[in-house]
Amino acid sequence: MSTHEEALLHNKFTEFKKMSKKDILEECKMWRNIWGWIPSAIKYYVSRTGSQVGISVRNYHRFVGVLLDTDWDLKGVELGVWEKVYDQNDGKYYFERKIIKLPTGQIIAFDWIKERKTVEEMQQELG
Repeated sequence: MSTHEEALLHNKFTEFKKMSKKDILEECKMWRNIWGWIPSAIKYYVSRTGSQVGISVRNYHRFVGVLLDTDWDLKGVELGVWEKVYDQNDGKYYFERKIIKLPTGQIIAFDWIKERKTVEEMQQELG
């Protein structure tokens, strides 16, 4: 697990004083990438975390307090893939680079791939 993954998943952030300028720039880049991926509707509330807010509910009761957290549901994922497809019109195989959208209801497992090697590479390593 990378330092950035560790920080994101477990809130184990290195103190700025102990980080090199390069490390700080890499972390800044990571946070900008993450923020760019977040939908605007979620950014709206996340950016207001810690703000004082008044919320009225259906029975007209009003709560005034500090926005501490919000809950969001993952509805789907987009995955960039290369796929080998056969074209029956010309009898040739093609590799297509595409983005597929998968609703979470169709997903049965996530495999977080940390490393990939060809069979030849593994045979060389194993001797």
